[in-house]
Amino acid sequence: MAEKITDETTMDRISQLPERIIHDIMSLLPIKDLNRFSTVSSRFFSAYHSSPIIDFDFEAFTNQSTNSFLGFVASKLSRRRLLMNNISDTTTACNLQRLSFVGPVTNTNLVDEMVSFADDNKIKELNLHVKSDSVSCQLSNRIFSFNCITSLKIKGLELDCEYLILCCPSIRELSFGHCSALRKIELKATELKHPPHIEINLNNQKYSLKYLELIMTSRINVDDEWFRDNVSVCNLLETLKLEGCKQLKNVYMESDNLKTLELKNCAGLNNVDVMAPNLETFVLLHGTWLEHRRCKINIGNSMNLKHLKLSSVEVTDQWFKDNLYLFHYLEDLELEACNKLEEINIYDTVHLRSFKLLECRDLTKFEIDAPKLASLVYKGKILPSFPVVKACWLDAKLFFNERAGPIDIRHRLLFKEFLVSFGHCKTLFIDCTSEELIYPKTIREIMVSPLYGLKHLKEELKALRRSIVELIEGLLWFVPHPETISLMSRNSQVKSLRFHYNTSVKVEDEFCCKKGFIQCWRHSVTDVEMENFKDGHEKSSVLNFLIENTMTNVNVICV
Repeated sequence: MAEKITDETTMDRISQLPERIIHDIMSLLPIKDLNRFSTVSSRFFSAYHSSPIIDFDFEAFTNQSTNSFLGFVASKLSRRRLLMNNISDTTTACNLQRLSFVGPVTNTNLVDEMVSFADDNKIKELNLHVKSDSVSCQLSNRIFSFNCITSLKIKGLELDCEYLILCCPSIRELSFGHCSALRKIELKATELKHPPHIEINLNNQKYSLKYLELIMTSRINVDDEWFRDNVSVCNLLETLKLEGCKQLKNVYMESDNLKTLELKNCAGLNNVDVMAPNLETFVLLHGTWLEHRRCKINIGNSMNLKHLKLSSVEVTDQWFKDNLYLFHYLEDLELEACNKLEEINIYDTVHLRSFKLLECRDLTKFEIDAPKLASLVYKGKILPSFPVVKACWLDAKLFFNERAGPIDIRHRLLFKEFLVSFGHCKTLFIDCTSEELIYPKTIREIMVSPLYGLKHLKEELKALRRSIVELIEGLLWFVPHPETISLMSRNSQVKSLRFHYNTSVKVEDEFCCKKGFIQCWRHSVTDVEMENFKDGHEKSSVLNFLIENTMTNVNVICV
């Protein structure tokens, strides 16, 4: 009985596994471990040389000699050819999945051999990453017509053409790196079974081009004729991204499949006419304020639009009014440098979750009624008409342009009225000068705190011209009953104050509380946690301020 147990426990059970399972195990091993694995037994050696995945990585090669590495690669390919030639079953012979090479070469012969090997054995994934500064290797164009290949990644190899015709019927993914000769790509749409994802790197700049997604540079000549002949006719197009196509003036798309359309830095655009009922994302972005375009946009047919971003586009109030109500499912809206917009009214947008309104120069007013709005970002000037924002659970960020002149009473009134609309926010972040947040005591005594319902305030610390105690005192007037106040700086840790209250205390006779409709922090605070304040004068001055300005025996904890 004991002998039987010994035999069972010493049995090499892994060797008894089907070869397919052993291949799966091997696919999870690093190359160094894989090489050791192959020397354990004849079964593992056989499985290693029949694996559907062949990876060569110079960095993982035990002997860091280039000649030894290249000899190993050539030997492995030769051995595998012999193995495949001896297999009569064509199904098994075509079972190779991936060939990957990452390392140096001394001439183009080995590259040609790997390409031929991939073609002869109907490899589905081919990755060639040549790391040789002194040797220039060219790649034959025939690789772009292989029938079985689904993924082709090329880096460090020169293409002997400027005009690439991609007609691999099974291609799904194609990437180029440092292929400087390439200028144009033609996709044979009628011959492709699947939409390939294509990445291009020209002169170390990375772009992505997909049969569904096409991002180009100004070095690639994309004009109206090219777009009409090569893109508009692609009825299977789902995602199209054009970037830097400065000669493109008109974009016309009619497709039931198009879901994403992004046009970035196409400075010559005059017309965008899209008939795509299933479009979900539309982005039109001109690079700088110098490239503002009066571009005619027609996307009203896109009833399922969820994401809309317009930047440096001269859309008008009327366009916004005529189109927004059509987008019933809109979730994300971003308007940047749309300088023709003066008033924005957003109502009945029950799905809107994110809204960004950035640097719209002529804007005077905006109103939003969106019950599901969770994020709002505003960047620009203090508006002459205070905004109206109706949202239940909102994180808001306000970035105000720095005021050039002195801060007078009119500016303080406008600033206060602007902030009133954000008193219901879950969290409010304010980026402005500290002077704008420090109101004189005479003004504080006659005004109601604008953010008396806010619990969490974050302030970006810039050039602090007043003491930090004056800033905190000013913030505690804006937010009289906070739970947290955070002072954020790019050069240091976040300074924070966390307040804890005795909720049973009711003070109604104090003028500060009666005027603000809510009990202020002085009367019910029990504990304050100070975090990341500098030792010395900064910490002691803040601590003394908190103790001296409370009506309770406050416990201040320095973390």
